[in-house]
Amino acid sequence: MPSRRKIIILLCCSLVVIAAFRLLRRDSEPFYRGHSLSEWVASYDDDSNAVAAEAIRHIGTNAIPWLLQWIRYEPANNRQERFYRINKATGWLHHKLKASGDWSIYDGARQRAPAVPQAFAVLGPLASLAVPGLTRLLNEPDHPWTASRAARALAYLGESGRPSLVAALNGTHADVRAITLDNIPHLGTNARPVLPLLIHYLSDDNGYDSASAARVLGRLRIEPDRVVPALVKALGSTDLSTREFSATALAE
Repeated sequence: MPSRRKIIILLCCSLVVIAAFRLLRRDSEPFYRGHSLSEWVASYDDDSNAVAAEAIRHIGTNAIPWLLQWIRYEPANNRQERFYRINKATGWLHHKLKASGDWSIYDGARQRAPAVPQAFAVLGPLASLAVPGLTRLLNEPDHPWTASRAARALAYLGESGRPSLVAALNGTHADVRAITLDNIPHLGTNARPVLPLLIHYLSDDNGYDSASAARVLGRLRIEPDRVVPALVKALGSTDLSTREFSATALAE
């Protein structure tokens, strides 16, 4: 077995390689006020961080290639296990050397990915340049986490993102349609042109689609004159979930 000294040397070399890789990645990212785009995106949370929003807007269209890259994060089955083992080893070395500070290594991609759709929303009209890329990602059902984030980002873009969502709803791929339905509420009032399609799905033979449509209509809470009669009719559906979600939607 290798000696402890060799283990310590190996761990130190690994830490140097990881640190160098991080520095190289950071240097190639856009910066604003001394912080990288990664840091600004990870710290942004539903308009609660006005400084992060200002930073993302200042970086502007230069952020789009990075956001399209980061939105593709898919959790690997053993990824967290690898982080656990690395941190266990660095924790042991940290203790042996009686070092200060935190040597833990975090999965930055995992922490950053959920905030990427909001970052597109912060960019506003500038993010319309990302619509083709987001549309391609939405139509990759083999990567469900990525597709869901892409659908959410498109919904946040409102009118510019809506055509891609409508096309997915009209498509034949059930998984893409399901992901899109789940994210339609993020359109807010921009969903008005989609209402006829959602109402159509209420009477669909596919119970999942009809139930999802009922749930979405309840969450949107718009145009009750059109939506309420359709939901009342859906109470007579042969699908139990559709009846339940229609009743819940009416209450909402």
